[in-house]
Amino acid sequence: ALNPFVSGATSLGDFNLMAGTGLRIAMDDADSSFWDLDLHADIKLGNFYPLVEVNLVHVYHAGERLPIADEGEDFFNFGASKSAGENILTMATGARYRVTDTIDIGAAYQFPLDRGEGSGIIDWRLTTDVIVRFG
Repeated sequence: ALNPFVSGATSLGDFNLMAGTGLRIAMDDADSSFWDLDLHADIKLGNFYPLVEVNLVHVYHAGERLPIADEGEDFFNFGASKSAGENILTMATGARYRVTDTIDIGAAYQFPLDRGEGSGIIDWRLTTDVIVRFG
């Protein structure tokens, strides 16, 4: 798939806003094609950064692989032939903690905001990360 996108971020004091949008363009008819929109906000409270995110995945072209309506959001491309026009709208809440000047840890709990046809792939998920800065 080709994945052209744009993203941006800004800080307003200790408040941070980030956004990104882009396409995932299938290179063959078996795969579906998507438009993604992601919004993120967090605030610095000492070394603690609570955050909230809203994510939208819209299927603008259905694939031809499986005769189902549910697509794989951002993890799988099922090529769901009944998914054109479907949306997967989710929200995430979580936090990041700055352990040292060079190490951050984070976690977020993501859940769906809608339950329409085509949104059944995600019930919830937990993501974690560790960021290590060098230099």
